Amino acid sequence: MKLFLLMMISVLSINTNAQKTTVVDHRDGKDSTKITFANNKVSVDDHRILRNMSPSLVKPAYIDDMIVYRIQLQITVSDHNGTDDPISVRLNERTEGFHIATPNSLQPGSKNKYDILNPFINKLRDLQFIKLNVDGSDGLCISKLELFINNCNSPIYSSENIPENKNCFDNDSPGTYENLYISYYDLRKHPNWNFAGAREDIWRPSTKITKEWLSSLIEAEIGNHIVSGYPRLFKWGTPANPLKRNTLFGQVVDIEYGNNHTLKVDLDLETNSVGPKFGIAIGFQINFRCESGVIQIEGQSIKVITELGGSAGDTIRSEGSTLIDRAIGTKVRGMGPLTLRNILAFKIDNLNPNNQIYSISCKKIIVTKEGDLVLQ
Repeated sequence: MKLFLLMMISVLSINTNAQKTTVVDHRDGKDSTKITFANNKVSVDDHRILRNMSPSLVKPAYIDDMIVYRIQLQITVSDHNGTDDPISVRLNERTEGFHIATPNSLQPGSKNKYDILNPFINKLRDLQFIKLNVDGSDGLCISKLELFINNCNSPIYSSENIPENKNCFDNDSPGTYENLYISYYDLRKHPNWNFAGAREDIWRPSTKITKEWLSSLIEAEIGNHIVSGYPRLFKWGTPANPLKRNTLFGQVVDIEYGNNHTLKVDLDLETNSVGPKFGIAIGFQINFRCESGVIQIEGQSIKVITELGGSAGDTIRSEGSTLIDRAIGTKVRGMGPLTLRNILAFKIDNLNPNNQIYSISCKKIIVTKEGDLVLQ
């Protein structure tokens, strides 16, 4: 809410006699904001989808009624065919595919876990299917696919071993499936789709967002935007080899403690072009706070450094700032549904099981020296 009020101050300072001011931004999807000034009052429509993170919530009677605050896919690539192309993942009909584009590449025999971000999955029932497509012409073969929910170490669904004649998908190979598709029914008939055993507490939210979790979310957000955005100017940084210079200094996403309410983030990227690759370092801070009972974040102090000079370097610096606007969220932009700000719109309510109306909202977020977020 404070972001909109600050924006309104700058608008109203131009014309203090205005009775009505409408601000339209260019966010994706249906997420839009109309700010109206009338009778000295400002009204704002906020389309964030809130997820309650309380550890004292009552366990749902049915697993499909469980609140979902983290979705991960673990992909085991077959030994004979990986891909260098990003892949897109769809989990329901409301959104386009979310692109997996991380340094943990989908090479033959690899097994990696990826965060999949979908702002329209609030409860497990909203997860309608799993559909994977290759974003390019380099096909992929998968030997196992596992779905993890809410930081539980036991997958709620596992494909076990996909048959050899059904595990490959490609866009332009005759006789090959165009995508890998797991239906609503196939997901729910799996023996792990329940609260049993290791999944007994899968419904119980956490009141701490670890540094590892946050780093994975940032990596997923940035990776999706550098693939789905236009123009495609960026790729993740990579180590040096005989044909190219080094553009990776540590992890692609480095997070450090700033103070008790901020974290410092550094990204290692490179230019996405044919020919020489130039390194790009993007640094920014994320400010965390509780506002109206909801986690509020804001990207600040963006700095883009590139080896590329001239007008091309100016373009990289400008688009680098825009990337953080769209993927993380800043005062200027970043209110769209698929930003880190929206994904982390958790509400920390401690509901009294005897009185479901009464609640105590989130009042404070503490950033620890280790880089974790403790929610109070």
